[in-house]
Amino acid sequence: MAIFLLFVAAAIAVVRPTSMLQVWLYSILSPIAFAAVVCFVLAAISPSSLSLDYKLGTAFGSCLIPILVSIPTLYFTLKKKSEMGEKYKYPTGIFVAIVLLAIPGCISLYGNYTREKTVRKLMEMKAEGKLDKYLNQGNEESEEVYESGQQGMINAAKRFNDSLPEDLGNGLNMEKCEVDKYMVVYTIVWTGKHPSDFSDNDIAKVKESFIKRIKDGDNSSNLQKMLENSKENGYDIMIKYQNENYDELFSFSILPYEV
Repeated sequence: MAIFLLFVAAAIAVVRPTSMLQVWLYSILSPIAFAAVVCFVLAAISPSSLSLDYKLGTAFGSCLIPILVSIPTLYFTLKKKSEMGEKYKYPTGIFVAIVLLAIPGCISLYGNYTREKTVRKLMEMKAEGKLDKYLNQGNEESEEVYESGQQGMINAAKRFNDSLPEDLGNGLNMEKCEVDKYMVVYTIVWTGKHPSDFSDNDIAKVKESFIKRIKDGDNSSNLQKMLENSKENGYDIMIKYQNENYDELFSFSILPYEV
């Protein structure tokens, strides 16, 4: 959000609209164009091995709220700037908002960085056979960090996989669950289906129904617990549908805030 407001601040300083048409165009098109650039950058630097389409979709999802905030902010400020002309005074209060939003954002990024760094170090120690010795020295805090980090999610996925496959009804079977970076990927086999059977609208309805089942707690206890675990640990949820021949039917992602 802070990055988008910084872009808005720059646009307010640079853009000099001479008509309401220009106000509308700058207000709507410039945030969308900036978001497109941000999405491609985030997708390019993402360490995930998933498809570019998924990474772009995930990045766009994170940009959606900043876009919706940027458009009216630009509209009202540029409208006022167009009406007042030389008498217009730059809204310095926007920089206060940027600072207030940047502080928690930086804290969150630093927290994610340190958590990933700790987990990576502990996983390296495990690969070298040093982790058990380290944990047995009574360092309970380190053990807690390890289990609550990525390895904790990997362990939970392994336990969940032990209960699979699970019949979900209507020809659907949950076959596999795996952790990829900060995403939990669930593979569901839908017997008798083909990719051509599903339109974009059909996929949107399946996603909506899946989210509703999570919110209502309508899944089996094992699946519901794993889905809630994914959400509580801040992991994206990706649902991949395949048929019995392992042809991919479609997939969609669910961000933690959606459930």
